[in-house]
Amino acid sequence: MKTQSESKVIETTPEVKAYVYQRLQDFSPYLNDKSETGVVIQKLKADADHEGFLVHLSISTEGGSLAATGEGNDVFSAIARATDHMMAQVSAIHNITISNRERDLEIRQASSHSYLH
Repeated sequence: MKTQSESKVIETTPEVKAYVYQRLQDFSPYLNDKSETGVVIQKLKADADHEGFLVHLSISTEGGSLAATGEGNDVFSAIARATDHMMAQVSAIHNITISNRERDLEIRQASSHSYLH
């Protein structure tokens, strides 16, 4: 059995744009003025009975870029999955960075104190 699928980038409604914007607001603490985000929404159609959506999300900063995708039966669930996958990546990087900063701060604090015996 040969399965053929097709996809096309879709134009979004104001409701979808608002939902994307709302979900992207979760990333604002991790971004700066030079950061860029990109969202591409594709409608997938495997056959007459099965269709869905695929969302590609990208974030670029001065330090690099990240990408995530999400697939769902409706556009909102696909957006949610893509942003959830992206947040998992951002959180992991943030946790590593915070751990290193905290360790460096403790070392600096310990070395700056002069103790008399």
